[in-house]
Amino acid sequence: KKQMLELKKKMTKEEIEACISKTKELIAYQSKHDTKEELATLPSLKMADISSKVNSLDSVIDGKKIYYYENTNGIGYLSSYFDLGALPIEELPYALVLATVLGQLDTEKFSAQEIKNYVDTYLGKVDLRLILEGKGKDEIVAKMALSVSALSENVLKISEILNEILMHTKYEKEKISLILTQLKITA
Repeated sequence: KKQMLELKKKMTKEEIEACISKTKELIAYQSKHDTKEELATLPSLKMADISSKVNSLDSVIDGKKIYYYENTNGIGYLSSYFDLGALPIEELPYALVLATVLGQLDTEKFSAQEIKNYVDTYLGKVDLRLILEGKGKDEIVAKMALSVSALSENVLKISEILNEILMHTKYEKEKISLILTQLKITA
């Protein structure tokens, strides 16, 4: 806004009026509905124009994708999956509790509010959830899914906060109980 005011100060009255006139013309042009003939001149794709070839992965180790580059317009994404296959089925509710409370508890360096502020300031999202998939009649595959996004300039902040949350959370029974009670009330 300041830059625009500086430019305006350097303009003559005629230049300002010409700019206003051009802006009104542009708005009128952009507001006008296109005719069928005008729309027919726009290029369009047919299914035959689209390649059915799927992009290959950049890095695969032991059949698992560890890195994949795609242009994401300046946003970095991290998705990690943790196999919970060693966890007995009767203990899966505890994994759900863990997914619910991580990031909402204090850590060695940060209070829960400071973690929230950090995430709100530097990251797009931090999502931890339990995924259960049926793999047959009586078999369940359980995974903990972690998804994080951040602007490219903040990507290194992802590892900082995840390390703190995953490795240094203080599991205090009273605070966990309070979080779960609040969730129960809002459900």
